[in-house]
Amino acid sequence: MIHARRQMMRLALLGLAAPAVARAQQHPPIDELHGTLTKRSFQMLETSVVRHLDKVLALRVSAAPSSPDSGFFCGVENGLFLAYLAPRPRTQVSATGGFAEKDGMVEINGVFRATNAGMNQGILAYALEPVPEAERPPQGTEFRRVELS
Repeated sequence: MIHARRQMMRLALLGLAAPAVARAQQHPPIDELHGTLTKRSFQMLETSVVRHLDKVLALRVSAAPSSPDSGFFCGVENGLFLAYLAPRPRTQVSATGGFAEKDGMVEINGVFRATNAGMNQGILAYALEPVPEAERPPQGTEFRRVELS
């Protein structure tokens, strides 16, 4: 009798665990970049965006606005966040939302879909588009912290 009860408890626990396991399998961990965007760390941002094209990527990144004269441009222009290596950029990463200027810094904070925005004047552009709330990964989805270095 005790053995039968234990067996029923095991099956009940497995039944409760199965939906959680299924959800985890449907939604693998999402990379979440953390850190400060600089001339040095731009390459890692670019690589991460390329690896996540047409996928979801989370960012918790800050950046100090800079001018192309420094060899790296980072800032907000015409309502877009832009970052690229200067003076002859080959690639550019932009964000259409999910950023704010605060205390002299640009904070990029949110869940984005990475897209290829095409090529213009020989510059390959990648865009980070904020994922609408209704399309975000379900609550409980694991985020894997990746340091931007």
